[in-house]
Amino acid sequence: NKIAFGQFLENVLKATNEEQIIKEIIRLDDLKIKGLGPAVASILYFLHPTIIPPSNTAIINGFNFLFKDKKKLGSWSEYLKIREVLIDVNKQYKNEFSLDLGAISGLMFEIGTQKLLLGNDEYLSEPERKKLEALIEKRHNKIKEDRQEENLHTEMQYHLIKIGTAFGYDVICAQNDQSRSFNGASFSFHCLPNFPTMNSDKDTINTIKMIDVLWFQKSTNNIIGAFEVEKSTSIYSGILRLTDLAYSIADGDEVLYIIIPDSREKDVRMQLSRPSIKSIKVPINYILFSDLRQNCDALCKFGENHHIMKKIAKSI
Repeated sequence: NKIAFGQFLENVLKATNEEQIIKEIIRLDDLKIKGLGPAVASILYFLHPTIIPPSNTAIINGFNFLFKDKKKLGSWSEYLKIREVLIDVNKQYKNEFSLDLGAISGLMFEIGTQKLLLGNDEYLSEPERKKLEALIEKRHNKIKEDRQEENLHTEMQYHLIKIGTAFGYDVICAQNDQSRSFNGASFSFHCLPNFPTMNSDKDTINTIKMIDVLWFQKSTNNIIGAFEVEKSTSIYSGILRLTDLAYSIADGDEVLYIIIPDSREKDVRMQLSRPSIKSIKVPINYILFSDLRQNCDALCKFGENHHIMKKIAKSI
């Protein structure tokens, strides 16, 4: 059986068209090897994603509900019938889906796990309906929380961009955030259009480019301030990026800050107390969201350079 399955995988891997793959599936089905039913389809999907859809219980359940069918898991013949329907529907709605059959299979999965409800819900029992309602509410709250976090993150970046610009520095935000805006103010309007050329290896530069906000001395590539704005779910990743910067290109005149939600102060103090973090030549301090928001305008009006950030920062 092991040899037969190995031969099957080799033949499928080398297959160049749909007909060859289907023949191999039928040949495997004829062997009736226990445990090698349509679950194997998920392996085949990774090899030929435009020909073979993945398969599991949730996908089958979703298919049965959407197409009012009664297909069962564990039968290659049933699987091949499901495959034909999915491919046909995928072609009909090719603009909504993808050549990759993972998209339409994902839709079946969402329906099958009741994360996506179609039409009425008469097929649900009362306990199932309550469970579904709780799941929907949980997902809604999670989306709402994520959006609030993202808005806070954007707001803090904006304050840092505004302050750095007021101090007369060249400012740039993380590469993947340059299209953002806050209160109608576009980041790209206030930031450098291109990252300054720096004398360091490619990996280090790519890491530095992901730091949320950087301040450069005017018309130079000398970083004078680096700021990581952390969400409630992550702190250590930002600290590591600042640590990489400190070890690679810092000359001692920079300020490095983690900007954190007020509720995470205890966590960040614990992370900054790590010996590996405390040993770097440029200390990493932190600023609370509330302090940055409250003092932004005053810093812009009365501040002269990056050293004034110490007034609202906290250290270990």
